[in-house]
Amino acid sequence: MPPTHLICLPFSGGGTAFFRKWQEFAPDGLTIVPVLLPGREDRILDPPYEEVSAAIDDMLPALSRTLAGAESVAFFGHCLGAVLGFELAHRVARSGEFRIDHLFASGAPAPPQRLRNLVSDLDDDAFLIELTRFIEYSHPALQRPELREFLLPTLRADVRMHENYRPSTTEPLKAALTILRGRDDNLVSAEEMEGWTEVSAQPLTRHQFEGGHMYLVDQAAELLEFIEARVSTPVQGSHQ
Repeated sequence: MPPTHLICLPFSGGGTAFFRKWQEFAPDGLTIVPVLLPGREDRILDPPYEEVSAAIDDMLPALSRTLAGAESVAFFGHCLGAVLGFELAHRVARSGEFRIDHLFASGAPAPPQRLRNLVSDLDDDAFLIELTRFIEYSHPALQRPELREFLLPTLRADVRMHENYRPSTTEPLKAALTILRGRDDNLVSAEEMEGWTEVSAQPLTRHQFEGGHMYLVDQAAELLEFIEARVSTPVQGSHQ
């Protein structure tokens, strides 16, 4: 069975470095493909996007080249990455450039719901305090003033992108859908996650991991094992 290309879409402020290390302990059936958006890493000097549609326009050409001929493709997106994955899956379905088999949507309210806590217009200190309070996680680089200056504009733009997001379509998602959540997530409730049932054409799978909103920091190996098991078995709805 050919490996599944797992396209990893960034959460707010995230880049490819977080996901690249996943390949070290990913099951043999997964090939990790991180997506890099402007405003971070090798694209640090490029202005970050504040609209989901612009981000999709940016990432689609490179993904189409990377995935040409791929037999199995899945998207994983956490928080902002989940809505990027949802919109990208619809765009791909319309264009037919490649096929997506599965979307793993993690830690995000279902479209068209909005985030409950709007923080992107706060001043820098208040923005970071509130964001850290909601997600119960702060990247160590934000504690270094020389890095914070570079990272804050991208983090703020990403959060604004998610806060302002509106779905581009009311058509149900044709790819298989699995929703994932940290059991103790204080940013996105289980009820908000349940709304994904309304945007899927198939029965979806639900799963919770130990931890809060950023459960994937400590539960990466367990998460990847779960994903590999899902993409290698027939789709059936379940609730855990």
